[in-house]
Amino acid sequence: MPVRPALLPAVLALGLLLPGCVSVTAGNSAPAVGASGPGGPSGRDVELVRGDACAEVFFWAASDDGEVVVTVSADLADRPAAGPSESTYELPDPEVTVTVLTGPGDLTQDLCTDVLVGPEPTGRQEAVAGTVHLTVDPPGEACGSSDGRLRIGGLVAEDGTAFAPVDVSSVLVGCNVGG
Repeated sequence: MPVRPALLPAVLALGLLLPGCVSVTAGNSAPAVGASGPGGPSGRDVELVRGDACAEVFFWAASDDGEVVVTVSADLADRPAAGPSESTYELPDPEVTVTVLTGPGDLTQDLCTDVLVGPEPTGRQEAVAGTVHLTVDPPGEACGSSDGRLRIGGLVAEDGTAFAPVDVSSVLVGCNVGG
């Protein structure tokens, strides 16, 4: 279930005031998810070109149209205050949850918000392979004061869909519901 912090206006304002705070890069492009061959229906890996983060620790990466979204969550709330925490997971791993959501419309509208305005996913599956690497700064004093980075390589969903490498950076790690 996506995390829905109550500070959406502040998060949106921060995004407008700090351009370039979120970056996403990925590899080969493909239009949709499907298991008709390696990657998507075109035989290429599905590309996730935008993303962000919130909570302790919830990242998402999405296709350009938002109809394919990968969410990643891990419990790193007790990370040390002395410096960045780095964690690597080989999927499947019970310490990290990686979910692939699909559906019509922009599914990213309801991620990291309390106000539900977007469409509901019509497909939900877990990732069965891939390497997830998380780097997260120590907990900050305020929402948006911890940088985080998600990198995923070799990601494969239950239906065999493969994804291009994902790299999402965000300053919004640590923005929690109610605070």
